[in-house]
Amino acid sequence: MGGAAAVTVVSVTYSTRAFWTIAAQPLATVFTGAGAVTAACLILFNGHLVRRQEDKHHRETAAREGEIALRDRYTSIAGQLADNSPAVRMAGVYALVALSDDWHAFGNDQERRVCVDLLRAYIRVPMPEPVDAPDGLSGAGEREVRQSIVRSISYRRQLAQGDDRSWSSIKTTFWRSILPGCALQDCKMPGWQLTGAVLTEASLAGADLSAAILRSARLERADLTKVNLQGADLRNAAAAGANFEKTDLSGAYLSEADLSGANLTEARLSTAALLAAKLTGADLTRADLSGADLRSADLTGVIYSADTRWPDGFRPPPDSTSSSPSSTETTVGRPPFAFGRLDRVWQRLDRR
Repeated sequence: MGGAAAVTVVSVTYSTRAFWTIAAQPLATVFTGAGAVTAACLILFNGHLVRRQEDKHHRETAAREGEIALRDRYTSIAGQLADNSPAVRMAGVYALVALSDDWHAFGNDQERRVCVDLLRAYIRVPMPEPVDAPDGLSGAGEREVRQSIVRSISYRRQLAQGDDRSWSSIKTTFWRSILPGCALQDCKMPGWQLTGAVLTEASLAGADLSAAILRSARLERADLTKVNLQGADLRNAAAAGANFEKTDLSGAYLSEADLSGANLTEARLSTAALLAAKLTGADLTRADLSGADLRSADLTGVIYSADTRWPDGFRPPPDSTSSSPSSTETTVGRPPFAFGRLDRVWQRLDRR
């Protein structure tokens, strides 16, 4: 029994030794391979981290360099806008528009807005008198620069919001803009804030200025033929001698506006508010004033025809050569038009 057990132990011991003798080399190979694989994974992982860090560093460096380049361009363009040459200034305008697109692509719409603000600020700077201005800073060249700014902004604001070039979401106010004699025919400017703007002798034929705010604007001798001024606010506007032929002024607010000598032939003034407006010598041939509020309006010397439409109950001057004042304070009642509602619309537009 004891001998058999000893033989068994010796046999098992021998077998175990034989097994490990045989298995040692493959196991060592397996463990060595596993270690190598682990080391390789660590190397790859560390390499990936290094590459990610390097990529991040490169992106940050490129972004910084890109921002520096864009800011350098802005500084250069600002210098162009101050140049004496109209051609250089015009190039600066279009360069600034392009820069605004690049800021948008860069993901910085705040700087894009700065570009638009610079354009708006440019047209608020008074134009020097020709006798005082260096060559190129007044006259036709300067007018072309200013009208190109207005047209560029108008075009960009008409683009759909999905278009990367669109400025439809950018606030545009043009308080006291100086645009005398500018050619702005067919320009789209609905709802624009143009309080106190100088548009003397400007050409605006066919433009869209519906619901625009033109309070105290200067429009003397301006060409406003066939302009859409429906619902516009022209209170206290100076428009003596302006051409409003076939212009739509329906629902417009013209209280205390100066329209003396203005051409309002075939103009639509239905439901317009003309309280205390000055219409001396104005041409109202075939004009439509149905429902207009003409209380206290000065109609001395107005020209009109048999088919001029007046508000119900209004007594027009006996003829266009009458020298007696034609104040309508006691002859005209308020038309059936909700001016209070229109006032609220203008108040909302003021806050744009």
